[in-house]
Amino acid sequence: FGQVEFAADIGLHYKGELTVVLRYIPSEENLMIPLDQVQGKKTFKRGKKKESPVIFGGILEVFIKEAKNLTAVKSGGTSDSFVKGYLLPDDSKATKHKTLVVKKSVNPQWNHTFMFSGLNPQDIKNVCLELTVWDKEAFSSNIFLGGVRLNSGTGMSHGKSVDWMDSQGEEQRLWQKMADNPGTPVEGVLMLRSSMGKCRL
Repeated sequence: FGQVEFAADIGLHYKGELTVVLRYIPSEENLMIPLDQVQGKKTFKRGKKKESPVIFGGILEVFIKEAKNLTAVKSGGTSDSFVKGYLLPDDSKATKHKTLVVKKSVNPQWNHTFMFSGLNPQDIKNVCLELTVWDKEAFSSNIFLGGVRLNSGTGMSHGKSVDWMDSQGEEQRLWQKMADNPGTPVEGVLMLRSSMGKCRL
């Protein structure tokens, strides 16, 4: 048991980990995906030019696989957790996605895919995928269990300085790997942040 003191130190910050698989599908490759699988507001026809419903831009596919060692907030040492996702700078309902709730587990498996459409390669440098894990509470506010941000880590979005373009380490590495390998799924295990800084609920 010699590791206990050390574990207690990092235990204050360790909120568990989230496994995700990212894939950026450029627009020329996304014609194979049935339209009804793609959520988002960008599938309506613009003007008269398009005869068939075409998805504008590329697609960011985010497979929320599982989490491990989430904070237990329910009696009995479990949580009822779900993941919420936004694609910043747009934190409106249009980009909001949620997984189902997995009950009574600190190691939930969601196996749920979020899709964000209308993304050009240039957008990938300027957007931020924010994923937050929550405990679902029936009669009070949901409890924040941790989160990650995936982006280029430049601190800039579309030429503006923003505090949410702050990925480092594995978050930044995974995002870059996805950007460098269009069409290819890349998997990563991300440590959950204990706070999201300027967190919008």
